[in-house]
Amino acid sequence: MVEKDPDKAISEAKKAIEKDPKNIDAYLQLANLYLLKKDWGQAEQTFKEAVQADDKSRKARYALAEFYRRTGKTDLAEAEFLEVTKIAPQDAGAYITLGNFYASVKRMEDAEKQYLKGIEIDPKRISSYLHLGDFI
Repeated sequence: MVEKDPDKAISEAKKAIEKDPKNIDAYLQLANLYLLKKDWGQAEQTFKEAVQADDKSRKARYALAEFYRRTGKTDLAEAEFLEVTKIAPQDAGAYITLGNFYASVKRMEDAEKQYLKGIEIDPKRISSYLHLGDFI
């Protein structure tokens, strides 16, 4: 990319994936390169491949969810955010992130429930209270 040759950058990212098919960062880099080229189909496919490479990767699922949110596929985005809460049910941050998603799509009641769930899971986490406070 420094050389302003996105096709070469894509080729290099693909090589990194071939060398280490479990390297989530390589998939995400490749997907972002496709986004730069405005190749939404390939970007989506690559985000999905990142999830397939490690279906427990929160990073991969968040990236795919964010792609869906930004492209207006909110039902698919919600499914990915929900999946993260299943992967990490004791991570208050997963619920806060889901709450943020709901707030972004104006589902305020659902957002509040997720913020409260985050507080329930980790009552000592100050940021959970801040999110709820900002929300109210």
